[in-house]
Amino acid sequence: MLVAVSIAIILLVLGILVTGHELGHFWVASWLKIKAFEVSIFVGPKLLQWKRKGVEYTIRAIPLGAYVRFSDFDEEGNVIQDDDPSLLINQKRWKRLLVALAGPFMNLILGVVIMTIYSSVTFGMSMRTDTTIPYTQMYVAVQNNADYQDGDLITHVNGHRVFTYLDLTMEAEAFTNQNDPVILTLKSQTSGESYELVVDPCLVERPMMGFIYSADAVEEGWLIEETYENANNGNPVLKSEDILVAIDGISVFDESIEEFCYALKDGQTVTFTFIRNGEEHNEESIVNTLLVPEFVRKGIYLESFRVDSPASFFRAFAESAKTPLSIGRITGRVIQQAFKGNVEPYNVVQGPVGLTASVTEVVGQQRVSITEKIHDLILYSAIISLGLMYSNLLPIPGLDGNQIILILVEAVIGRPISRKAENVIAVVGFVLIVLLAVFALASDIIRIFLGA
Repeated sequence: MLVAVSIAIILLVLGILVTGHELGHFWVASWLKIKAFEVSIFVGPKLLQWKRKGVEYTIRAIPLGAYVRFSDFDEEGNVIQDDDPSLLINQKRWKRLLVALAGPFMNLILGVVIMTIYSSVTFGMSMRTDTTIPYTQMYVAVQNNADYQDGDLITHVNGHRVFTYLDLTMEAEAFTNQNDPVILTLKSQTSGESYELVVDPCLVERPMMGFIYSADAVEEGWLIEETYENANNGNPVLKSEDILVAIDGISVFDESIEEFCYALKDGQTVTFTFIRNGEEHNEESIVNTLLVPEFVRKGIYLESFRVDSPASFFRAFAESAKTPLSIGRITGRVIQQAFKGNVEPYNVVQGPVGLTASVTEVVGQQRVSITEKIHDLILYSAIISLGLMYSNLLPIPGLDGNQIILILVEAVIGRPISRKAENVIAVVGFVLIVLLAVFALASDIIRIFLGA
């Protein structure tokens, strides 16, 4: 059932985004007085059709895409050659270039708009640092630096430019070994000058029960993913795949459980209520002071803000407008890391199967409100739209990038390339698309298999 829902969501999101892409081509063409024969919203069997100003509009049944037809075809499916000056093929190069760029540009606009909506219904994030959170033990490396000021703007991480919190998260957590320091370049909010700050990973000693869990994997309680071997004086009570239901009679879903855990003392005895192999158990465990790695944020907090005024809305829009730069830069970094062997090749691309799996993961989250799931899907839609923008700019036949390159080559040599050259490019492009589709499918299957 979840897979079916996820497929429906993916089809709807892609259908809307691709429709927006195609309408971008159509609207710019209409503005330039270029003739269009048909605008089809979605694909498949016709649901509704009408004609206006010589253009045939069609709404179809399957929300899997859309298209705009700028040429007329004969009964054998060949393009009818015509000297009509209103046809796209007979337009000046700059007009054809604008029409080709309009589709990716529309996905850029949609991505920014969707991202702004996401920031407006959640807490917007900015690249200005904030250290007002009470629990600061793992952030000593930052707060003890005399040059550091709350609100200073992070501009680079390990020498790499960052535009949004997405860059920061990827650079500090995905592209940096957790044992290595992170070098931040910050811009002072008072002097405007830039300075560097080295944030070392911290090892923290504190009383712990000695396990790592997932709170959203199962309905009954916390799913134990790993236990520290020195928990309970070297004799861990819990095992991987156990489901922890309560601690000292307090349900793990009780609002007071977090406060209870942080108040534990070294040597204190607690009782775990857990499920193992379908049977419930109650066993005592001693709390030990363990050396725990706190690497995840490496001392970095970002400032969040609520969008509740015109000023905060424009601030959210400004942050969202930088997201395309982040997506492009992160994509480049992932490819770079893949060539260096730091990222597995199957993690570079994601196909339809991977998209469905990701959406299924969002939709299937336990104890997460519908509102939160919708927020996640909104963010995902923005990223997909920006991904469509970049992928359509690839110089592969069938994509806008190929048309853009051909128009630019035509401008350089002063004439269109030969029909023979176009046919060769079409064949090579078709092979590349097939290979890319196979690679994406294989990558999706490998990720699902490894995650199983």
